[in-house]
Amino acid sequence: MKSSNILAKITVASLALGSVAPAAIMFTFADETAALPTDPLDGGDIGDAAVGTDDTDPSVTVTLTTVDILVPEYVLNATTNAFEATGATVSNGQTNIPGNADALGINNLLIGNSEFEDDIKGNATGGESSDFNAGESWVFEFDTDVILNQLEWESLTGTNSVTVLVDGVSLASFVFNDDGELYDDPLAGLVIAAGSDITLTAGGDIADTEIRLESLTVTAVVPEPSGTALLGLAGLLMGFRRKRS
Repeated sequence: MKSSNILAKITVASLALGSVAPAAIMFTFADETAALPTDPLDGGDIGDAAVGTDDTDPSVTVTLTTVDILVPEYVLNATTNAFEATGATVSNGQTNIPGNADALGINNLLIGNSEFEDDIKGNATGGESSDFNAGESWVFEFDTDVILNQLEWESLTGTNSVTVLVDGVSLASFVFNDDGELYDDPLAGLVIAAGSDITLTAGGDIADTEIRLESLTVTAVVPEPSGTALLGLAGLLMGFRRKRS
């Protein structure tokens, strides 16, 4: 989606919805166990999807689909035999849910854990494949209009940060500390239109960035009959105006 269309899309969505019936749906991320099948986002690529269901109304579902996974580009310096960052960001990662965390991170396929810790983080702790590290982004979309109710993070240290973008427009940015794992309604009730690209980008000191997404909760915005009727009436009025002109 183009960033220039975001305000128009939000306005159209709001007009079309009228009154809405909220349906809170939580996406949690769990590694494979004997009792639980593999999460579709564990080792997930572009196009992989997870389906969330409203506990109070099973007929209401929301599908979350990965649009892109962006990671910093690292290349091996033949002289130093060490990996170095080029400064570019490329689409070459996977979403990953480590078994000891049950939370979502990003695996940069360009570099291994040991090389990342030795060459990039300077022997600082924190796995490359299991965490959102600085400069890594997860881009995803929903198949229906939603409100982003809550983001829950874990394994936070130092001054980690996350920026939230919708269709390329930065709408929220927050800095983590030891107490800042839960963010309620980070976009202040904004209705995000179906198909909009939502991007979560990690920031902070590369040697101290070590965060994972434990869950995210959305409200599915379901049109009520009155809202549908209002939209139909608006369409008739617009058509009538065109004929008169």
